Amino acid sequence: MKKKRLLLWLILPAVLWFSACNTEINTDDKTGSTMSVNLRAKSGDDVKARLVFWRESDYHGLDSVPAIPYCVCLPGNPINSYQSSTNLPYNTGVPYPNTYEKLHVTGYSPQELLPENGSGQDVLSGDYRTVPLTDKYKGGKSDILSCSGTYTGSEEQPFDGQQTHLLFEHASTRIIFKLERDKGTEGLLMFRNARIELPDTYAPQSLQWQGDNYHLVGCNSDYDYFGEERLRTRTETNSILIDETLVLDTLYIATHKTVQESHPGIFYLKLIADRSDGNFEEGSYIEEEVEWIIPIDIKEGGNGQTIENLKAGHSYEITITFMLNSFRLEAAEEEWEDHVVVDVQIINEE
Repeated sequence: MKKKRLLLWLILPAVLWFSACNTEINTDDKTGSTMSVNLRAKSGDDVKARLVFWRESDYHGLDSVPAIPYCVCLPGNPINSYQSSTNLPYNTGVPYPNTYEKLHVTGYSPQELLPENGSGQDVLSGDYRTVPLTDKYKGGKSDILSCSGTYTGSEEQPFDGQQTHLLFEHASTRIIFKLERDKGTEGLLMFRNARIELPDTYAPQSLQWQGDNYHLVGCNSDYDYFGEERLRTRTETNSILIDETLVLDTLYIATHKTVQESHPGIFYLKLIADRSDGNFEEGSYIEEEVEWIIPIDIKEGGNGQTIENLKAGHSYEITITFMLNSFRLEAAEEEWEDHVVVDVQIINEE
């Protein structure tokens, strides 16, 4: 995969199909067609979605007033199974309203997430303006998807007759962490048990309806606070080898409406590793769990202006190279969608 390389800097050291409808069933043969929707996900995974249909009047009041959806559906197959190209849209089995009014449809994935105060037995229950994440999805290891509610349909202009798709997009920012060790450390310093942590503010907590979409929201905490909800990569127990790029882990983080708005462009991470001058042999100097807190000032390439914040749907690689008295940090764009170009500011080690 082709990546855009960015500037280098030194840092000194499973659910069944189900639907429910909040309306009377229309039995008129002329106006009783059921709703079908073409779906598409930008994720390549076999993920399933929860579809939420809203009446026009309820949809436009969601920012201030809770409402009961017109219909909620749990398709039994992955999102990308229902496409116009295969002529197999998802059929809800539910008629359009007999008033010919327009409906809005939105949704999210994973499918099993329930709305606030919702029930697994009644899909219409709960407040669909907030969808709390379960512990399984709070650790930053899952790609959460959501879609805009601007996609509309009616009896006169059915969803599947428009040759467009309800598009599920990434609600998180993806960061791939890699580790390297510079040749200059050979015979002098070694590192093992390396891991990276991110502050609580990036830890996904819920999907929140704001405007016309579900946004992934993190903890309401300061931008450099590493508390109980902090995100953690896996720990690489082996020693970092010379001239080898180690893919440490991938984290999917929440970046919508966080405290980054008051600290634009600042992205903090904590690097933790054991350090030795003797290959961790008996008698060598070992200082376990040495920590380096690294603030990264993310700027747009070309004009040097700090970006407002990290954005959903953007994906980056961050490669940290262990050196004798410093780190080398490299940032690169990944091809998720269209991304801004970023530079990384020089940061001195404490």
